[in-house]
Amino acid sequence: DDYEIFDNNGEKICELYLCPYHKKTSNKIPKGFIFEGQRPQSISEQEQPLQGKIMPVKRYSYVVDENEEPMMVYYREASGLFVNRPTAKDNVAYYLNIRHPLLIDVTGKERIDIPEIPSECDGIILVGYGIYKSTAFIVRDLHKQSMQIPLKVETSTLEPNTTENNNNEAFLLLFSASWCEPSKRFKKEIEAAGISCYSYIDVDDESNQDLSSKYNIRNIPTTVLLTTSGKEINRWVGYDDEDLGQSKFVKYINNCNYKIIQYKGESI
Repeated sequence: DDYEIFDNNGEKICELYLCPYHKKTSNKIPKGFIFEGQRPQSISEQEQPLQGKIMPVKRYSYVVDENEEPMMVYYREASGLFVNRPTAKDNVAYYLNIRHPLLIDVTGKERIDIPEIPSECDGIILVGYGIYKSTAFIVRDLHKQSMQIPLKVETSTLEPNTTENNNNEAFLLLFSASWCEPSKRFKKEIEAAGISCYSYIDVDDESNQDLSSKYNIRNIPTTVLLTTSGKEINRWVGYDDEDLGQSKFVKYINNCNYKIIQYKGESI
């Protein structure tokens, strides 16, 4: 429906288009309008730059959930922001490391001009962002402050590998970190299924950096099955939240033609 809006002097202000047949009620406001009960903003208020509070430095990231566990966030290319609300199209999530942020409350603001990250901060956190009042995040260094987490498990194959191995021995390396919740769930489920013959490789340990680099570890958890000479047999990236008990992985390990032994820092 098309409505023409006039002021008290009969001057036309604008045309307003409304859809009374839509199934949902929108929380968006047409430009220049406000909801009943709101106070109109003056021009000076509208143009006032965003003000925030620089938070004290923390030992651990500010990007955590209500249980103080690392929070998964999702990147929005259009705005360049990470947000804490996923959509059905998201197939990748991220963990962010922000320890000294500028915190800004943007609740109710229709237009946001995001300021530069202060020199002493490593990111910005926007509270009350958008129509869903989400929390949004900006990091100074995307490469150093983010870790990508696939939401779907990727495998090169799920059928038992039949490659011959002279001594029939192999290493099963689980690349992970103590703070990674998907890794914790992966470990718990495979151990409950009887898989304990793996070697835990902490990616945060400097002594493991060369090994992580050699096998191109970009996401955690990543589990790699190797011959004792270092040849990759198979790998699994991520935690499969649709596979209860990680049954596909467990079936592969139980039926492969390798005797899995502990990796003790051997040169491979």
